[in-house]
Amino acid sequence: MAADWLAVLRQARAAKKENCPELHQILRVHDGQVSWYDKEPVERHVSGCLYCLERWTALREVGYWRRMASAVTPAQVEEWLCVLPVRTEEKKKSFLRRVLG
Repeated sequence: MAADWLAVLRQARAAKKENCPELHQILRVHDGQVSWYDKEPVERHVSGCLYCLERWTALREVGYWRRMASAVTPAQVEEWLCVLPVRTEEKKKSFLRRVLG
């Protein structure tokens, strides 16, 4: 079942056309930052384009989870950062420290 769903997503992502609106246009419509005059053509396109519909749906899902997810505590963030393979940048030595040792 998961493999079928991934195949559909691959097809959706491969279905991009030249007339697909840019992501920032879809995001502005999604956030209500455009007039109906600018909104209507984007919504019409999204309703008939699997590529853009997948992008629209992904934005809706992110918005939903952002509203519904509980806040992460600083302790949880620290715990996760310890597990992630994140490199901390070493502080660069000043010129005098490098010269004088």
